[in-house]
Amino acid sequence: MYSLVFFLLGKKGHEVLKATIASGNKDLIQLVVIGADNNVQKDFFSETEGLCKEYGIDFCLRDDELKISNAAPKSIAIAAGWRWLIGYEFIQIIVFHDSLLPKYRGFNPLVTALLNKEPEIGVTAIVANKKFDCGDIIDSKSIKIDYPITIENAINKVCVLYFDLQRSVLEKLISTGFLVGVPQDENLASYSIWRDEEDYRIDWKRSAETIAHFVKCVSFPYKGASAVFDGKLFRIIEAEAEPDVLIENRDVGKVIFVIEDKPVVICGDGLLRILVAVDDEGESILPFKNFRVRLK
Repeated sequence: MYSLVFFLLGKKGHEVLKATIASGNKDLIQLVVIGADNNVQKDFFSETEGLCKEYGIDFCLRDDELKISNAAPKSIAIAAGWRWLIGYEFIQIIVFHDSLLPKYRGFNPLVTALLNKEPEIGVTAIVANKKFDCGDIIDSKSIKIDYPITIENAINKVCVLYFDLQRSVLEKLISTGFLVGVPQDENLASYSIWRDEEDYRIDWKRSAETIAHFVKCVSFPYKGASAVFDGKLFRIIEAEAEPDVLIENRDVGKVIFVIEDKPVVICGDGLLRILVAVDDEGESILPFKNFRVRLK
């Protein structure tokens, strides 16, 4: 049985490490490479580091090329939540991907699946090859969900699947010593593209229902949906759609009402009531000091 090198990021990576320890396979771990993610409010770096220290597991950061390269030739790599290419020659690289492949290959697949209101979400373990997320499928786990749902709740559900999938992968690996998967059906393949700060911006021309759903899909642990007021960017953490009214000179992004200190904004269709909004320091910006507010 080969030793294991983990490449772990976020809560999902943390769950994979927990599953390995809980299944009594801690001694298989040669090294844990821990990633940090500044694009989320909580990246579980300290939690994963703490788990390694508690159980005496060797760990390093992803820029420790010497330690990783020394471990690679005699190890199988398992990547969970990982966002970067693994440029080392391992015996085999196993990747946990946040979708039911071959759908949603690529970046932020869970966010995209939620935005599309997929009835089922999941995680797939594949044998990595030169084309990202196109490797043979070892196993997958899934769960049906109901809407509305926040990304935090969806991540929590998927993390349970990560835990279960890691135990399944370990059982297969221990029994065979080498993992073999089933080729993906290219006719069913789809992709999820990367996101940056611009993709968090709210488009007020969309319907209030769509914007409220978007707010839930990019909320904690992500930074949150954003808008601009008086030249400054802020985050909308919670919002809900309100019944529309007849507006003779509809102008999206303007505040039309204030209900219990919560601004109600005109959208392309319907109205959006902002319940929680903060600046980049996390301080509330509600209520607005002025009634006449235009959001961009």
